[in-house]
Amino acid sequence: MPQERKSERVKDNPDYKALHEGRDVITPTTDVTKISTASKLTLTPPPKNPDKSGDFDPIELEKKALNDKLKSLATAEKRLKEQEELFALRRQVHERELYIQSLEKSVATVAGVSDVSNSDMGIVGGARPKTKIPLISSGSSTEVRGFHGTVLGRKGTTEQADTSGSKDITVYILSDSIAKNIEGINRAEVIPFPGINLCRLTAKIDKFHALVSKPVTIIHVGTNDIQFYSADEIISLFCNLIARIRKVSQTHLIFSSILPRPCDYDISHCKVKEVNKGLQELCKRKKCQFVASYRPFYRFGLPRRELFAVRDKGLHLNSEGDAVLKSVFINTVSHVLKGKFAM
Repeated sequence: MPQERKSERVKDNPDYKALHEGRDVITPTTDVTKISTASKLTLTPPPKNPDKSGDFDPIELEKKALNDKLKSLATAEKRLKEQEELFALRRQVHERELYIQSLEKSVATVAGVSDVSNSDMGIVGGARPKTKIPLISSGSSTEVRGFHGTVLGRKGTTEQADTSGSKDITVYILSDSIAKNIEGINRAEVIPFPGINLCRLTAKIDKFHALVSKPVTIIHVGTNDIQFYSADEIISLFCNLIARIRKVSQTHLIFSSILPRPCDYDISHCKVKEVNKGLQELCKRKKCQFVASYRPFYRFGLPRRELFAVRDKGLHLNSEGDAVLKSVFINTVSHVLKGKFAM
């Protein structure tokens, strides 16, 4: 039978006999020395444990990725800052152009005025001011008139002109062009000087003491200094103005706060708030009165755009804005005349 023959052949195998008889099976081995070097296998050690060695530490890999990300973000931030500075410069140039155009229009509307030379203004080493002061020659002296025609006095003195229109005036309101359209306040005269800043107002008062000859003087100036001086420098200019006025007059000083302007609010609102806060603290130290006239011009922390003119992009007030500022001045004058000096 074939199966019996197969089993017989298996049994005839010496390895089979040795295995069943309990002897060790010896298999032939290959001589290692005869293997060529080309056929040898190179065994590499297994990779080290990444948690122990750090060669494949995921923390290190993440740190490297984050550092690369930081470098790319820093480059993007630098590029964006450069673009932001460029946009800010363009905006400043645009706003200055609008301001100059508006200033030229304001100066052109002043009728019957003559230019004052730099020597008359007491300005040394500066450009000739664009503002004009109303002067009327009377003999050997020079009379100073207000914006609306009221005679204020004579140059270099506190002497008042003998006119019936100025006898009942108790309060002078010295302002820049923001209040040029305000008039009709009982016992008060608004004297606007378009384009004036704190330095020029100080020079005017040094030459024309009549500007501070009334019992009460309200000063609403400082807006035109925001773009050229820091907040600390503006407070220093206010302090100098107070000291100069105290030398020539005992008038009760009231400072009206700087108003927010939509035309440059994005770049000036922080400085305006800082100046108003510093001015309020200065008034407490110098025994002056501070009026927070900016309050009705804000709504939800932003300037009320409907109170400012459209043609000059919010540089000046419109008719409604004039009425709001006028009401602030009326309330202030009313409290002063009643003897309520809110220090």
